[in-house]
Amino acid sequence: MDEVGGAKSEGNKSMLLKAYQFIRWPAVLGILALSATFFFTGLLNSLGYNGTTELRKTYINSTEWSSFTNSFSSTPSRGTPFKWAGMQPSVSGEYVNFDQRLIKTLEYLKNGSVSKSATCGWNSSHENLPIDVNYASEWSIYTTPPDKTTPISTIYRGVGLRISQADYIKCTIHPKTPYCSYQVPEKFPIGDPDGFPISLSSNNPLNPTQPYDKANCQVTCASDYYPLLADPAESTPPVHNSEVIKLANYDPKIPFDYEQINSFSRKAALLKSILITYELTHIDDPGCESAQGNTGYDRLVPITLITQKWVREDLGDDNWGKMIDMAEKKFPFGFQRSSPLAALSYDSVLNVLGIHWNF
Repeated sequence: MDEVGGAKSEGNKSMLLKAYQFIRWPAVLGILALSATFFFTGLLNSLGYNGTTELRKTYINSTEWSSFTNSFSSTPSRGTPFKWAGMQPSVSGEYVNFDQRLIKTLEYLKNGSVSKSATCGWNSSHENLPIDVNYASEWSIYTTPPDKTTPISTIYRGVGLRISQADYIKCTIHPKTPYCSYQVPEKFPIGDPDGFPISLSSNNPLNPTQPYDKANCQVTCASDYYPLLADPAESTPPVHNSEVIKLANYDPKIPFDYEQINSFSRKAALLKSILITYELTHIDDPGCESAQGNTGYDRLVPITLITQKWVREDLGDDNWGKMIDMAEKKFPFGFQRSSPLAALSYDSVLNVLGIHWNF
């Protein structure tokens, strides 16, 4: 019996050995494949495949933060274009809950491209950029794809922001008859010559409510410069990239009558939304944010850039398609095609809030 039992035991061991030899390599390969899947999934997430990345904290005592906060003003103008549109980023110990990359993109919009040419969007810099970091809750308010759960708000996390206004429509009052009180062109409105802020909201157009002597005077306006003013520093229009003008179907160099400011404020808002989108998608090009361009860890193209739905509607299918073509070339890792949450998109929630970007 012992010999028979021993033979059976040896036979069982032999079968187990054969089974082990049969499955070991498929098992090893399966484990390696699973590990690789987890690794690449983690890598894609860290790169922003799901529409965001980890916060790069800002030291509250850093030169970077100090320089940025020095660019704030209650009456924004060129060089100091920022103000908080409500809430400010929270502070935790020595850190500000506001991503370093957001600061760099805003500083770029404030300073203009290092090339000072229209290649990066225009040859000027922004004068008025109220920063909206208000949030209704810690959860995103934007439209989420049906197969995705609602993510934590990127604004709440400190890696996102919105811009609710961009720059000014500027007007000049000048004589229509010899009886006008302003025979030499002056900034309008008199006593408050900072210009009219261009809202990126769909429900906040400018209206011609400022009084003036319509019988004898005329008020002429334009985006970003004062038409007819004697000072060339203030009366010279900036040069925009031709693609921006084509997409907006509006040439901001052409002045218009103040009484038409309602319709032209919408045109200007469309132009500004396209311009900021263009600037941010080209920010890493040589001559834009830096002379050499940005690569790798230094890249500043936002992970996600969401414009207002009204902008998409005003652009129409053909021009929106051109924006998508541009985004496919500029956003990294093929995210424009492959990711449901990253790269360029639009959202009706932003119609009353402005343009959004995040890292």
